[in-house]
Amino acid sequence: MPVARPSADPQEAKQSGGADYIQKMRDAGYPLDLNKDLDTLVSMRSIGVTPEYAKAMAGVGLGTPAPRDLISLKAVGVTPEYVAELRSSGIPPTTFREVISERSLGITPEYAKSVSAMGMGSPTVHDLVSLKSQGITPEYLATLRAAGINPKDLHELTSLKAVGVTPEFAKGMTDAGYPNLSTHDLVSLRAQGVTPEYARWLKQTFHDADTHTLRQASVFHVDADFVAKAKAHGFDNASIDKLVKLKMTGLLD
Repeated sequence: MPVARPSADPQEAKQSGGADYIQKMRDAGYPLDLNKDLDTLVSMRSIGVTPEYAKAMAGVGLGTPAPRDLISLKAVGVTPEYVAELRSSGIPPTTFREVISERSLGITPEYAKSVSAMGMGSPTVHDLVSLKSQGITPEYLATLRAAGINPKDLHELTSLKAVGVTPEFAKGMTDAGYPNLSTHDLVSLRAQGVTPEYARWLKQTFHDADTHTLRQASVFHVDADFVAKAKAHGFDNASIDKLVKLKMTGLLD
């Protein structure tokens, strides 16, 4: 009667599979050493980097990815198909680092094409990453343009979104007595915390207050309370410039 062959020890089978994985990764162009590269091997295998995946990524036209790139690529779900679509979108990535950044932010080939179609020069991958990280869409640009806000380039567009400039903010500033503000003015005023309400108060109180004065008054917190305090101390000069200087000195603090 034939004697049944004992089943292979699970640990032995696991070790055999591991050795096979190391050899196949070497065949794929990654001469990893079990002693020197143990952490890398553990990370690659645990994240699901296979020899087939390594070969496929090396064939997308961006060179041979380093082991750390393979780990990051696999971790964020990059596939050869995704890279191919990005490269045909009109804004092709040139490195695996760029691909990883795009995938991490959820940049799709469709988004890249829509940015190219906005008519704002020739966007780079860096531009795409900046725009996407700020949540900028072609629709956002369209609402700005409809309100008469025309950023001259992607840098201005990103700045507008970053500080929270909206068509409503621009209209509020116009209604407050500050029409036709440049993109630079809108960005700097919004970044300094100027509101249409404050701008309206300043313009009504000091009719000659221009944009420069508005910035200064806002920075030094010249408001109705300070004006009243200055008058209470006998300061009756109606010049906003003088009030700003008075606030700067801290004499009434």
